[in-house]
Amino acid sequence: MTVPLFAQQRVRPILNLEVCGHSYFQSTVGTYDQASRIDQKLRALLGVDLLAFKNRALTGACLCKENPGNAGWATVLQQCRRPLRGAPYPGRGGVYVNVWGINDIGILVPSGDAGTVMTQVRNAFKNALRAVISRQQAGTVYEAGGSDEAGAGWSFNSGWTNTTGQHTGNSGDGWRNFAGTASFINNVATFTIPADFPGGWIALGFQGAAGVFGGVVTLGGTAGWTGTVSTSNIMPAASGSHGHVCVRKLFTSSNAGQTITITATSTDTTSGTSNIALDYLQIEATSNAGVPIPPLVVVCNAPRATTNAAYASYAGSYWAGTGTPGSTGDTDIGNLNTDIASVVAEFPAGSVVVADLDSVLAKTVALFASDGIHPNELGAQPAAQAVRDAILAAPVSDVSWSSDARDAGAVRVPRRALCWDFPDGIEGSPTTTTLAMTNLSLWAWDLTVTEAGERWDMLSFEVTTASTGGGGLLRFGLFDDEDWVDYPQCLVQDWGTAATTTLGIRTLAINWPPDVGAYWLVMKVDSVGVTIAGTLRAWTGAYSRRVPYSTAATPASLSAARNSCYTATSITTGAMPQVFPATAVPLVNTTACPVVLLRHAAKV
Repeated sequence: MTVPLFAQQRVRPILNLEVCGHSYFQSTVGTYDQASRIDQKLRALLGVDLLAFKNRALTGACLCKENPGNAGWATVLQQCRRPLRGAPYPGRGGVYVNVWGINDIGILVPSGDAGTVMTQVRNAFKNALRAVISRQQAGTVYEAGGSDEAGAGWSFNSGWTNTTGQHTGNSGDGWRNFAGTASFINNVATFTIPADFPGGWIALGFQGAAGVFGGVVTLGGTAGWTGTVSTSNIMPAASGSHGHVCVRKLFTSSNAGQTITITATSTDTTSGTSNIALDYLQIEATSNAGVPIPPLVVVCNAPRATTNAAYASYAGSYWAGTGTPGSTGDTDIGNLNTDIASVVAEFPAGSVVVADLDSVLAKTVALFASDGIHPNELGAQPAAQAVRDAILAAPVSDVSWSSDARDAGAVRVPRRALCWDFPDGIEGSPTTTTLAMTNLSLWAWDLTVTEAGERWDMLSFEVTTASTGGGGLLRFGLFDDEDWVDYPQCLVQDWGTAATTTLGIRTLAINWPPDVGAYWLVMKVDSVGVTIAGTLRAWTGAYSRRVPYSTAATPASLSAARNSCYTATSITTGAMPQVFPATAVPLVNTTACPVVLLRHAAKV
């Protein structure tokens, strides 16, 4: 007798689902709204509640590129944290689903490449994918630098400098740096494996150089880890992006209390312009009688595009180069999928599986949008089913589907179609006023989305004094807050600019269907006007539920004014930053802040 799907799902309840990657899981290219995307169809097939779903994907994401705003390996390292703890080392979360690949080749390999950069990017992709899977399966992380739990288990000779601060590509809030030097002394970093270590995989993570600015370390110690690791030339110099190097080794319980040494043996130059960046050591989730402790990791392979012209649409890439544009695309995607399978095979059988999207989509034109790259609604369905089937076929027990849904759910906020509204956090009794524009300043207001079918199509603001003499420009965008930390995180949408050179109510079309979750609406002043600086409609008295009442150790006064939004100055002109600046501070609600409205589109 065939077991109904709903019964299969009850045998293996998925209490938490997290997706990472590019536009397959984030954009509505090819589909009208988010409900028709692969990730949302998958969530529905598995019966995962929205409160137990996290979406870390961003349009245009490349796995190989640093910066959390690129939604690649840096996003996973910086946002998938793991506690410093003793054995056992269970993983955290239920199921992770990853989709990267076509953008890495299409964006990072330039026109005219003879194969050198392609090989380099493919190797960087494998290193980054290994790091991502290892972190998603990690039970504990020992940061090598910074301030967040750094130093536990580690000892460093003086040549390794503790560098504090979150780089665009490090785990935690720092790393250990060994700079180029003429004599390699005081060059050993040592990690002592915990005394209660039960056996399992241990991984080391290094930042890799863009171009020839890295070095080589030699592994050693009483635990028996041998070999060398190079951090040199991981990413093409022209990419401007560090890569990541991850190496792993399986140890037994007999290695408890023994040491792993990392000895800097060479750098590309001795002038200090090259360095070796040691980032972390992590112990991956241990197993019980061969059954993986959560989470399960699913890696989607890359579907081939429908036509050569679809590949060639990556402007500036070698697919758009001379000869027959896009003619090698299918071969390149095939090679990439071989790379994906080879990295997946490095991990314990059944704990990491491949979802074969390429086979189910199979270059079928009817399953793709007009661009030949993104699945439409018809293609999203079999793609979601392929991921679902890979999850249900994984040889794991029910205990492996544990919950990582630590966030309280939002109270439902219904929307009336074709009506204007303020950002959700606005409360109190605001008083209208005006605000003089200040160059390169920004404001961020919190938004909570609880309706799965919601769509915004326009925003509005009011100019009370027009900018003159040239200039007068505002830029708007949306940042996510995937972990509900009450602070903007990564850029989701840059909605472009609107002029302040005309008096009155101004509007900007945005047309964006948000996923359910926490967001921040952001407005940035790119220019105020050369002769007369514009002013905007503003208010005082409004306050936010999600901007902190106080950031001091103790509140100065329990009768102090509330805060209305976050604000920052000295922001770069032009496009919104990929990651929201860390310098923003709460704005007290007795100080004026601009008034911005959003309009909810017609229901369909």
